[in-house]
Amino acid sequence: MKNDYLYQPLMTLPSTSLIGEVCIPAPNKHFRRTATDWILYLIKDGQMQLQEEHTLYTLRAGDVLLLAPGKTHFGIQSNYNVNYYFVHFQWDNCKILSLDDQQYRNKIILEQSFTLPSEADSNTTESLLFPKYIHLSNNTFSYEIINIMADLCQLYQTSHPYQQTYLNCMFLLLLIKICRYKIDSFFPTKLAGDFFPLAVISYLKNHYFEKITGERLEKEFHHNFDYMNRKFKGTIGCTIFSFLEQYRIQKSKTLLASGRFTLAEIAERTGYCNGFYFSKQFKKHEQISPREYQEQLLQSLGPFKE
Repeated sequence: MKNDYLYQPLMTLPSTSLIGEVCIPAPNKHFRRTATDWILYLIKDGQMQLQEEHTLYTLRAGDVLLLAPGKTHFGIQSNYNVNYYFVHFQWDNCKILSLDDQQYRNKIILEQSFTLPSEADSNTTESLLFPKYIHLSNNTFSYEIINIMADLCQLYQTSHPYQQTYLNCMFLLLLIKICRYKIDSFFPTKLAGDFFPLAVISYLKNHYFEKITGERLEKEFHHNFDYMNRKFKGTIGCTIFSFLEQYRIQKSKTLLASGRFTLAEIAERTGYCNGFYFSKQFKKHEQISPREYQEQLLQSLGPFKE
């Protein structure tokens, strides 16, 4: 079974145009219209029925529904009160993808397998996969999403410097939080079947500056390291420690580019035991020493370097 997702590479911000909260006593029935914007609905309380083209949605508290421009939607009378938030927005070049669970899983793992965003080309840059419909758990709904929506509504009614950009950024944060909820509910936090590489990637990115051993990973994920390594390589295309090494090298490049740290300090900040070992591993990976890399970078900056 396939589900629809709004697909948008995260190179631009959405542009919000209308934000608000609606409270309708029973009975409620949404009017008919053909949308010209994307419209996000978030049901705060009660129930409503909304049909887009030939698909009927019965929406309850915690439900999020995304309606697409160019499609007609209308309400079916419901004998309930309803309280919901809405956001109208535009976003250049976004589209709807229909993905089954395996396709969704593969796309999420692919994006997270890049050690740093700079490695990805235009076809694999980090992107938003926002579900057309999702039900949020009580905790996520109550403590995170509702608070952001309430802040969006309040900000929309006031006037401040940079207000539109602030609204757009806050709305994108809302979308990302909902996407992260989807990912967290779809992928377990610990190892389970084919899902585990994403949890390992997240762990490595959060702890790369620490000493990480096979024994440590076994204790963290409660699986034999050889088994984990085979599953990881089969999904990501490299071993766990090869991924960790690449991530540490990419992080070290950022520190080298700043020109503010010694090799010993960079080694300490990226999980290497000392500056000598860091230099050895850097040269093995990049075919030049850290100092040579730094000099080449400074030369390429020319008179504009800091």
